[in-house]
Amino acid sequence: KRMGYMNQKTMENPLDWFRYQFMVFRYCLIDAWHGSLYWSFKAFIPNLIGKLWRRVKICLPRKATIRNEREVETLGAPFIYFPLQMEPEASILGYSPWFRSQMEAIRILCQSMPATWKILVKENPKMAGARPMGYYKKIESMPGVELVDIRVPTYPLLKHAKAVGAISGTATFEGRLLGKPTFTFGSPPFHTLLTDSDVAGRARMRDWFDHLLSESQPALTDHDFDDWKKSVFQARGSMFWQGAYRGIDASEENVAMYVAFILDVLEKPRFTSTP
Repeated sequence: KRMGYMNQKTMENPLDWFRYQFMVFRYCLIDAWHGSLYWSFKAFIPNLIGKLWRRVKICLPRKATIRNEREVETLGAPFIYFPLQMEPEASILGYSPWFRSQMEAIRILCQSMPATWKILVKENPKMAGARPMGYYKKIESMPGVELVDIRVPTYPLLKHAKAVGAISGTATFEGRLLGKPTFTFGSPPFHTLLTDSDVAGRARMRDWFDHLLSESQPALTDHDFDDWKKSVFQARGSMFWQGAYRGIDASEENVAMYVAFILDVLEKPRFTSTP
């Protein structure tokens, strides 16, 4: 973390690259050793391997579709900027007790936003290499979602975004300062300054349960059941033509029994006005 995220392409010669990798190894070695002093010496090797593997994943070719600031400016479609937060993190666990899944939040946005819009998702630099590769593959598979390279500055994303959303991240506050519509699924300390907040918690489930248990439910009547029948049996076709393929008995006798059952249901209500 102290070294930051150096752009290895700007290194002048291969010797600089090897020096950088040695610095990475030395940092991981020292950090793993300090961790073993705190926990136990048995954790030294697994801790070191885990830290080295995380650094290797950072160096792997990135599959981000938005690789630089110019691609953000020329995207050609309105987009929602959704920066990922650190996990686990108090800003999610404490400020959004009703909704904690960032992937689920992105999925909900995909289903809610206009078809011509996009969602630009950028990883938190402090989480580089910490999440499994499959996490980003699932996000990338969602329609309209673009992954932004971790080295792309945040300001152009906020500047060109039509809206900024997060679970409870401070990027929404920054977007609001730039005059953008901003919303959070949780309720961070600055939620009163945002366009909308507590999107997931507004259902007030505890109050809903109190209301549910405090009132008696009315009994179903013949009128209720008649309305349901009208909506259910307004079909204009039948699936018996697929009988041979689906393994359904589509014989004339069985079809007649099926029709008789439907007529019986329509003519004889199964509920009465008394509970």
